[in-house]
Amino acid sequence: MLLAALHRAGLLPEARRREIVERLTEYALEFCDTSVFDNKRLHTLFTSDELNALEREYQDEWLYDLSSTFDQFNDHISSTDERGLFTDFKENMERAERHFGSPERAEGFQRLFERIEEHLDSLPDDEDYPTAPSPTPQKMKSPASGKPQDVFLDIDED
Repeated sequence: MLLAALHRAGLLPEARRREIVERLTEYALEFCDTSVFDNKRLHTLFTSDELNALEREYQDEWLYDLSSTFDQFNDHISSTDERGLFTDFKENMERAERHFGSPERAEGFQRLFERIEEHLDSLPDDEDYPTAPSPTPQKMKSPASGKPQDVFLDIDED
């Protein structure tokens, strides 16, 4: 938001503004991220033509055929946190529906949300993953006394 404020105040150099717009556009298209459409402050960084172009490109990339959007996302993006990834995907698609929604797309969005929910429901719960207990600090015997000694006693505490 600082960047948008700097731009409104005329303190953001044009070359830097274009770089930011380019990165925001790349991120939206590459990662199916719709936060730029929901954040009106970020809109001030874009010219009208740039924002219109981003909207067109986003629709062409992610919303052209909502029946294939799930597979496209699943094939294109991965994470070690699949539950988090698809939760974010659902939130992005909810924002896309608010921004780009129309009566013609309502059914497609509904089926997409159902498919995402089905996928999320099919994932194991977080507590199903085995966890190893945290190790406790080991004690070692002092060579002189034979009594247990904390392994970290020799570390300077400066």
